[in-house]
Amino acid sequence: MRLPAMIRTLNQRAILAISPEVKPMKRSLGKAIVFVALACTPLVVHAQTPSQTPSVDFGRTTVQFSPSFVGSLQGLGVVVSDLKNNPLQNNAITLRATGGAVDLTTSAGEIEHAGGLLFNAAGTIIRVQNLIIDTSNPTAPVITAAFIVNDHFVTRLPVFSIQPPAGFSLPLQLQAGVFQENGLVLTLAPATATALNNVFGAPVVQAGTNIGTANAYVVFAPFN
Repeated sequence: MRLPAMIRTLNQRAILAISPEVKPMKRSLGKAIVFVALACTPLVVHAQTPSQTPSVDFGRTTVQFSPSFVGSLQGLGVVVSDLKNNPLQNNAITLRATGGAVDLTTSAGEIEHAGGLLFNAAGTIIRVQNLIIDTSNPTAPVITAAFIVNDHFVTRLPVFSIQPPAGFSLPLQLQAGVFQENGLVLTLAPATATALNNVFGAPVVQAGTNIGTANAYVVFAPFN
């Protein structure tokens, strides 16, 4: 074999001997480049925007009955208590908020509560329970409740009409996810006045009667 041909043959054999080692090195180098590129890519985190109609997480509403309203019921022989027959403390009852949602822009929504009131009128038992602050019509907000008379469900009725206090404005402002409004004026709703008068068989209550005030404290879920 001539010398130039021998040299070419030796070079080819050398390349074949080296190439199995070179290819893995190329693959490893490629992976390293991809890893470095990914590591240098900025991580984009999409912050979740708080809802304008947040869900109710928990809270409470305290209804403070006026002495005159409680006195008029007692004058009719009506005993008022909570659903467990516990007497009202200082003519007030606190109901636990359990759910609902409110549009912060318009105040339209619902705040649902557990618990309620029990009226005992000479053996006629009226349970007014599962109260809902219903602001679906923001211009005429009400508190509705389920009526159970002598252990029979009757209907759900507006119990109290709500008059926001002076200075109330929109949109609703939350402080650390909390909305609080005190001094909501409550008057007896016409539907409930009619229902109670029918149960008692006499015009014992009148629609529009001021029954007291309510203080609402609601904690909303941060995201929905």
